[in-house]
Amino acid sequence: MIRDLQYNQNNSTEKILGLVFCEFDIDEGPKIKYQKPDNVINKQTINSISSYIIPKVHLKNKIITITIGNYRICGFPIHLDHIKYRRNMYIFNLCFIFDKNTNTCSYEAVVKKLACDLRTLEVESEFLSNENLKQHLPKIMEQVQNSLNETGECIIQRIANLEHSAIYLKLIRNHLDPRVVQSCDVPVFVRSKSEFEIDDWDLTTQKIVSAINGFKTVSLIAKETNIESSVAKEAIQNLLYSDIIRLVPIIQYSSMFVRTPLIAEFYSNSELQNDAVKFSQFNKDKEPPLFYDIFMVLNMFGHGFMVKNVIELGNPIEKNIDIKKLILFALIQGLLRKINKYPISLNGCQSESSAFFPGDCNYDKICSENGISIQKIEDQLDEDQNVIICIK
Repeated sequence: MIRDLQYNQNNSTEKILGLVFCEFDIDEGPKIKYQKPDNVINKQTINSISSYIIPKVHLKNKIITITIGNYRICGFPIHLDHIKYRRNMYIFNLCFIFDKNTNTCSYEAVVKKLACDLRTLEVESEFLSNENLKQHLPKIMEQVQNSLNETGECIIQRIANLEHSAIYLKLIRNHLDPRVVQSCDVPVFVRSKSEFEIDDWDLTTQKIVSAINGFKTVSLIAKETNIESSVAKEAIQNLLYSDIIRLVPIIQYSSMFVRTPLIAEFYSNSELQNDAVKFSQFNKDKEPPLFYDIFMVLNMFGHGFMVKNVIELGNPIEKNIDIKKLILFALIQGLLRKINKYPISLNGCQSESSAFFPGDCNYDKICSENGISIQKIEDQLDEDQNVIICIK
């Protein structure tokens, strides 16, 4: 299993920057009562959008999201009518503050659920209108922010020592449809198996999970587990959707890879460096490899350089580096990308190899789907003048 730091970093803008509790004061109008962390947003910003933070009745009980300056603010204003309140009403809104580029759709259910939980606490126990009870709210806001940012869920029980009071929140991330799984793809775990219950899955998925090692292609996994290819692809697609695995290209000695701009960030990220050293260590009984050697080996990858060339020139085994594991790590983190070869038939001609190549399939896919080696397809195509090879 490889921790996908690239994935986590890409989602860093989705973190909650803070929470702001606003209410309508009969004398002062809309006002900020609490902020966590303190001064996460200034009073002038809230005042400029107060008509949406503490809105008129027609906008109550609705998700309202506003982008202003560098922030995106998401709230669910609550209006309570009762004779016990001054002017017979109480209005509040607990707003979530995000970076302006955050897609807040996945947070809307949490914002609404928390607002409704606070409404219930107020109706049943006067949690918000009683100042002695309300003073517990800043701690709740802080816990909600920290828990959702760290684990995506928050559980708070016996709020202010009130009987039968609790808040349960769980963040459900929005997922884009994952790309179609190909026979030549290699599934790799990015979450530990201890984080999910394998026994709860269907038998097909259990077999596939047991066969995944980070180097076997989808077609090889299907063959080893005696599962039909289409069924195996569907099960792997589900694992991909659940963020349990990532798909990487197959790693062979004839494969070519090139560095990406993220290699520069790798040089200054000590956490990523430590992970690379641990994961790529070839012999666990010897001293772990030096980061300097790992970085030098990765920087040898460039256009025209195959894995076997890097092995010959860099001697990774002597440095206690498992080259295939290092490449796998670099692919997951986005430090390397693969250069593929695409055969293209000229003028729509049938090639001498009895196959037509429209240019949308690379060597990996052709070999995986037809059960042949790269050497065999290269031997067939080298002498075929009706086929050219596009490398990209």
